[in-house]
This record gives sequence, structure tokens and C-alpha cells, in this order.
Amino acid sequence: MHRAQEAVTQATAIIDGVVVQRMQGDRPAVVRVERVLKGPQAATVRVGERTSCDMALTQEGEHLRLILVGGPDVYFTNLDYSNALYEDRVLGSDRRTVWPYREGSEPVR
Repeated sequence: MHRAQEAVTQATAIIDGVVVQRMQGDRPAVVRVERVLKGPQAATVRVGERTSCDMALTQEGEHLRLILVGGPDVYFTNLDYSNALYEDRVLGSDRRTVWPYREGSEPVR
């Protein structure tokens, strides 16, 4: 629970969103914002990858909750979903109910 509180406190933004343009090479993914739980209101955010610890958003149409750092031009996320239950408790918002994960489509190669 302590790690979840820390993640929420340190986050620049927390959103529920849909990947509308997948990450490709150095180009960040574009995520349409459906709900802002913390941070600035925006229609879309760009989410990049700094290291292999960051989540690479490579599936268009994927629905997910993102805890973001950085911004405002490009945000990053280095959290996996291993602590999601506790993060949701801290936020008072159960993603399984309000924004369930939905897999996107794999990129065409």
C-alpha cells in the first residue's frame, strides 16, 4: 500500500485512456484521455519510453489506466500492473469497474 501511495503522490498525471497511435521507434504513442484522475485536463497525451523499464504502448485500441511522470510534452510510465489493486484503492477508483482493460490490436509488420 505504501508503494501505491508513493506512486500516486509522485505521478504528474493519472489517466484512463485509449491508445490511438502506437509507439513506433522514437515516436511516442498518442493516448486519447477518457478520464483524468490527477493532473492537467487534456484531450490526448503523448507517452514515450525512456528505458526498457517503461511500458511500451504498441497496441492501438488498448484501454488502460496510466500513472505517468514527466510531461507536459511527453509523459512516461515505468509502472507495471502488479500493484494496481492498491493504486486503485489510493485513488478511490476501481479500474475493473470504471475502465476495464481491453487489449488492442497488434501492429502490422
